[in-house]
Amino acid sequence: MEDERRKLMYQEIFQRFFMQLDVFLIRRWSGIDNCKEPFSAEIRQKAYLNFYKRVKKHKIANRQTIRRWFGLDGRVIPKREQIIRMAFSLGLTSEEAEEYLQFGISEPGFQVNDYSECIAMYCLDNGLDYDTYIVMVEFYERHSARNVTLQQTALTDTIRKEYDRQKDLSKEDFLVWMCKNCSLFKGYSMTTYRVFLSLVDDALTYFREEVREMLLFELKETDFFTWAKENSIEEADYGPAIRRYLKNLERRKKNMVSEAKIREMKRLLVMGYSSKNRVCDLLTELYAPMDIKHCGIDGEVAKVLQKEVGNINAKYVSELLGMALHREKMMQLNRAMTELKYLPEAEACPEWIREQFFKEESRVAVQTVSEAERLLKRQQVQQEQRVRNIQRADLLILIQYIFQKKYMDRMSEEEMYYSGEEARADFVKTANTILDSCGMRPIDPAYRMDYILLSCFEDEEVFLFAEIFEKE
Repeated sequence: MEDERRKLMYQEIFQRFFMQLDVFLIRRWSGIDNCKEPFSAEIRQKAYLNFYKRVKKHKIANRQTIRRWFGLDGRVIPKREQIIRMAFSLGLTSEEAEEYLQFGISEPGFQVNDYSECIAMYCLDNGLDYDTYIVMVEFYERHSARNVTLQQTALTDTIRKEYDRQKDLSKEDFLVWMCKNCSLFKGYSMTTYRVFLSLVDDALTYFREEVREMLLFELKETDFFTWAKENSIEEADYGPAIRRYLKNLERRKKNMVSEAKIREMKRLLVMGYSSKNRVCDLLTELYAPMDIKHCGIDGEVAKVLQKEVGNINAKYVSELLGMALHREKMMQLNRAMTELKYLPEAEACPEWIREQFFKEESRVAVQTVSEAERLLKRQQVQQEQRVRNIQRADLLILIQYIFQKKYMDRMSEEEMYYSGEEARADFVKTANTILDSCGMRPIDPAYRMDYILLSCFEDEEVFLFAEIFEKE
């Protein structure tokens, strides 16, 4: 993208009035539902006071934090757990609370496969308070089977339909139903997880093709193709052949190819021909051009965008791919902490907790409930940092990358001309189908990230999201 066009887009992003949490809340709590201009401090204050009167006694957050939710004295986005707590304070139904999740903070709706969120839905739909919700969660953690094998299948729709049949039961009967079916509550949406893996797999296919083309282009400056022809090497066997060729190239005494060039070709070889699915390579390269902090966009806008996109790195990807294990360990830790909560501090720590969470050499130091609680709390905090939800941005950036590649292939196969309007409409249709299956809100240019994604489809060509934010 040309610098002038990029600067113009940055200006549009800065000046345009986008939907975000403070706008969502102000429209709900100021009585002004259709305002399309930035809100005055007076309107923000009015909305904040109306909201604060309703939640003050519930202490869902400190006053300064709540002011920032309304864009007063800065901005901050509440965590998912705070939105759920907010829903209890406001007496919302589960459907109303989902609007705060999906349209307020752009997260998925309730994860019915997560036992705590399923219980939250039940309590909200039956007008029960937050304290009752906590008691029910703890009951489930104490009485559901510890060693049950969680069902690693996509059952979101099944659980949702079953929930609708069970939600009118008494608290006791509802918990009995949940405990009997505890294998269903694995803590995350397998549908969303599978969608993510499928997108990663498709993106990897295109990524490897692109990397291989880059590598073959680099090899044109060497005698590789002459060597391959002399040795009757077919293109299908280029992977191991290039590896062998580069090793031979390094051994040559008179080598016309620089060490830097050989290193680059080795890097491309690993990414393009490795037998392993190098997901981190894909996402690193996909996000490589993007430097939101130093691209020249307004500082405040950059902070908001960075939070929406997230910090994609090897650790983040590893935690997403290990979601099942991280979730299961978190659930076991929660069960252990809840069981210890109801035992005297000086009593002996239950043996199953000592065996499951402490190495053999450290068990001697963990004899009492008090000692176990102290050490498990540390594990719990560390594990919370590893538990990730697949975010809307994680899916959208992959969807756009794959869509661009498929659209270009289609143009070539059908000998059609690029149409920005047609490509944009097809992208929205494709993205919305996937987002809907994952319980996420559809594409809406009223939101900043969606607006930028749609702006990538220009009249002459389509740009990837990351390319919009290249470093100056």
